[in-house]
Amino acid sequence: MRLRTVVIYPLLAAVYPVLALAAQNLRDGLEASDVAAPLVVVLATAAVAWTCSRAVVRDVHARALVTFLLVVGFGGFGAARTAAGSAVGAEPGMADLATLLIGLAILAAAVVWVRRRKPDLSGVTRYLNVTLGVLVVFPLASGARHLAESAAGWQPEARSTRAAGPESAALPDIYLLILDAYSSTALLAERNGYDNTPFQRELEERGFVIPRASRPNYTSTFLSLAALLNWQYVDDLVGRQPRDSDDRRPV
Repeated sequence: MRLRTVVIYPLLAAVYPVLALAAQNLRDGLEASDVAAPLVVVLATAAVAWTCSRAVVRDVHARALVTFLLVVGFGGFGAARTAAGSAVGAEPGMADLATLLIGLAILAAAVVWVRRRKPDLSGVTRYLNVTLGVLVVFPLASGARHLAESAAGWQPEARSTRAAGPESAALPDIYLLILDAYSSTALLAERNGYDNTPFQRELEERGFVIPRASRPNYTSTFLSLAALLNWQYVDDLVGRQPRDSDDRRPV
C-alpha cells in the first residue's frame, strides 16, 4: 500500500480529545483504566462512521473526509450545543436541535460536493494524517513524562485501618455538602443584588447547619478539601515536593 492511500486521520481525530483530556487530568490521579472505556467508544464510533460512509461515497479519501466530519460532530456536539445556546439564548432542547440540524447540513453538503465534483482528496488525507498525528503526540508525550515523574516521585504512605464492628456500625452517617463556586448569601447580595436568605432559611428549618461568614483556608478547592477532610493544613507537603511539581496525589 502506498503512503498516499493510507488513511488514519479519522481515527486520530477520534482519540485526540480523549488523550488530551486525560493528559490534563493525570495529576489528579487519573488511571490508564479510566481512559480505556472512552477510547473504545470513540474508536467504535469511528469504525461505524467509516462503514456507513461506504453507502454514500466509494473513494477512500472521500470516505475518510465524511468519517472525519462524523467523528468531529460526535466529539464536538456538546461544545457546539453550548456555543449555540449561548449565541442565540435558546433553551437546551432547541440548542440541541439547532446544533444537530447544522451538523447534518454540513455533512450533507460535504457528501453532495464529493459525489458531484469527485475531487482528488489524497492531499487532504496526507495533510490531516500529519497534522492530527502531531497533535496526538503532544498528550502522549505529556502523559509519558508525567508517569515517569510519578514513578520516581511520591508514593502513598501506609495507613492503618480500623476493622468494622459494632462500634463503627453504630456511628451516624455524616453528609458534608461542598457547594463549590456557590457564593455566600452576603456575596450574592453585594455583587448580584440577589437575596438568597429565603433559600438559606428553608435549609436551616430542615436541619442544615450553614456557617456564617465562612472562609476557605486556600483559594483552590482541592487544597481546601484536603485541609478540611484531613483536619490539618497542607503546608508540610510543600517541603516534600519539587518546586515545579504539579502532582496533586499527595494532597
